[in-house]
Amino acid sequence: GTVQPGNYPLKVRATGGNISREADLSLTVTAAPPPPPSPGFTLSLNPTGLSVPQGGSGTTTLTLTPQGDFTGAVSLSLVGAPQGVTLSPTGLQVTGSGPVTQALTISVAGTVQPGNYPLKVRATGGNISREADLSLTVDQAPALVLVTLRDTYSTLQGAYYRVGFGAWTALSFQSGQASFPAQGNVDYEVALRCGDSLQFFKASTAQTRTASFVCSSGPGPQSVTVNFTVQVPSQIGGRPVADGDLVVVSSLNISAQPISNGQATLQVQLPPGNQKVLVSVFRVDTSGGSPQLEPIGGKLVDVNVPQSGGSLTVNNQGYAAFAVRNISATLPSGFSGNVFVLFFKDGMKSFGVAGGFGKYGVLPGAGGVYLGNFFAQKDDYSETLGVLKDTGGADWNVDIPSPWPQNGFSASGTTFTLAYPNAQAYGLELTGLARDAQTGDPLRVRAFLYPSGSATTFTLPDLRAQLGYSLAPSGSNVGYNAFATVRGAGSPAEILFEVSNPELTESLLRNLDFAFATKRGSYTLP
Repeated sequence: GTVQPGNYPLKVRATGGNISREADLSLTVTAAPPPPPSPGFTLSLNPTGLSVPQGGSGTTTLTLTPQGDFTGAVSLSLVGAPQGVTLSPTGLQVTGSGPVTQALTISVAGTVQPGNYPLKVRATGGNISREADLSLTVDQAPALVLVTLRDTYSTLQGAYYRVGFGAWTALSFQSGQASFPAQGNVDYEVALRCGDSLQFFKASTAQTRTASFVCSSGPGPQSVTVNFTVQVPSQIGGRPVADGDLVVVSSLNISAQPISNGQATLQVQLPPGNQKVLVSVFRVDTSGGSPQLEPIGGKLVDVNVPQSGGSLTVNNQGYAAFAVRNISATLPSGFSGNVFVLFFKDGMKSFGVAGGFGKYGVLPGAGGVYLGNFFAQKDDYSETLGVLKDTGGADWNVDIPSPWPQNGFSASGTTFTLAYPNAQAYGLELTGLARDAQTGDPLRVRAFLYPSGSATTFTLPDLRAQLGYSLAPSGSNVGYNAFATVRGAGSPAEILFEVSNPELTESLLRNLDFAFATKRGSYTLP
């Protein structure tokens, strides 16, 4: 094997005795054939560079060419990738001698910092490992506004958005969500037509990048009638229980009945199924002129409400005395109202009553949330004030919002100015302003507005052709209800207002502090 290839003139010599003879021989030495290749493979990528935004993904194609009868499983991985950059799939199978192509997806989490990342795609099969270079550029994610829609009965007829004073652009929803880009601190608007209502949203990206709409929320929970016979002991925690004291059972239509001969019978509405209900006992005290509820005690009861309703009996065992807490609220001049504290615990399907009119009771060891519910209205019904607050089971001194200032609302045609001190957000409902362009049926107009200063101005967008509405004729009477959120804008309390009978949870109500003031009236359309 060491002889160099070439032509060699040789002689073959034969010698015997004293005689020697030779014959010519021409020898040609050729190069030895190369040895067969050992099993292995080569890699290539196309393209070799990707630009991917934060939260996005990109695709490149890997080609693996087997050598030397290589077959089997090959694992794939990224080398040099920062946390949040992943590869899919992470393997392939080689079954023949031909090249294998595989699309590779590179996913980039939203937390990956923008920049250039030199990576390698590594393929490992058997004892063989090969790498191919891949240059990854992570770009800044586009700033988006997320729009969510709850539309149980598919009543949406059109949706549009605009950024700044740009053109209105159609908005499409997938699985109840849509989004659009809005870079920097800019104002944006969203407009929807849902059945017989026009809905609008206006904010800046610095205030919120989420706009939520409810077109149709579906019916509330099914309810059935249950006749409760509630038996009570003669005393709860040393406090006597007497005929005439009230029993309240948590339900969708909270009702109370007086005790007679150690029991009370109540007819309540509850959703079917297993659930907890709160049974509360109160004494009505009218000695001070105004009625007061003196909390005595109660208990949580597990019940299974049949689909057809029926009758249930609560025995007189297991009651615990309420720990009494005080409620204080000073109403502004010209307002009248009431305040209750409701109780909710996971496992319940409706609120229970913990008290009101100055006092409420905390059930020892029960946990749950005590939701203060304050509502007052002006004597002429032109204004209302409200608070929803998780009291934490402590005394509650209600922080009541101030009434609307005298010049806090003005209307001129389809332009409205709202001014309430330190308002976090505004709502506006209008009746008599818009009609269906085809049928002439009235449409309700609703707008949710984040303030743009001490006073916020909203002009009804001219989307009559797109959303299929027309304006009422000159001289029409337009009713308005202006809503100022004083505390808790964007909180779960808005779900309680927007969606009938939502799925209640303790987490939805925990730490809630939502306060609002409304002003209603009417004006003449010029």
